[in-house]
This record gives sequence, C-alpha cells and structure tokens, in this order.
Amino acid sequence: MIMEGIACPTDGTGCSSMLRCTIENWADLLTGRATLSALMETGAVSITGDETSTLVALRACDPEGLRS
Repeated sequence: MIMEGIACPTDGTGCSSMLRCTIENWADLLTGRATLSALMETGAVSITGDETSTLVALRACDPEGLRS
C-alpha cells in the first residue's frame, strides 16, 4: 500500500491495486537483479486493480528494477 508517499507491505485489505510476488522476486527488484517488466512477462509478478497507476507509482521509486 502506498500511503502519504510511503510504500509499505500489507495483506492488501482496502487496496485498490496490488502487486503480488515472492519475497525473493521483491529482493531481486530492489537490488536490480531483475526488472519489473521482465518479471511481469514471466508471470512472476502480477498486478491486480489499476495496473497503469501502480506502474506509475512504482516508477517513481529509487530502485532501478522497479522503474524498468
């Protein structure tokens, strides 16, 4: 969930959009070992809800893996 500009992991209750992945894939995204687009292509990461808004929000984050 992104609240007041801060992303925090939740169980998704009350979210309009959700990104789902394993903790290993999340670590790969944060460290740059994988890109969001590549993991989405393989189905390792999925977004439910408003995908466009979710991608825009993630691309504003610092880790390069979330911006590509």
